[in-house]
Amino acid sequence: MRLAEEKQRRRRATQGEERTPDLERPFRVPLSPALPVITALACLHLMSNLNVFTWLRFGAWLALGLLIYLFYGRRRSVLAARTQAKGEGSAPERLAG
Repeated sequence: MRLAEEKQRRRRATQGEERTPDLERPFRVPLSPALPVITALACLHLMSNLNVFTWLRFGAWLALGLLIYLFYGRRRSVLAARTQAKGEGSAPERLAG
């Protein structure tokens, strides 16, 4: 899981510099874009050597985390609070009724 996070972090660092090259940054990635590309390739190499059971566990924990995130956020979001305050109810209630 940490390898996937690191890969995403390196990719975003490279993309941010490409989109707004004139923006002054307090920290720049050393040897960019070569270092982020090399580390992303290293992460892909390490990820390719993981066994299937590890990938299945990763997928299960990822799905569980996504479900918790979606169901927790659905009730506690700003949009849900606004619709509750207006008395409109939630989307499933409107569709069912």
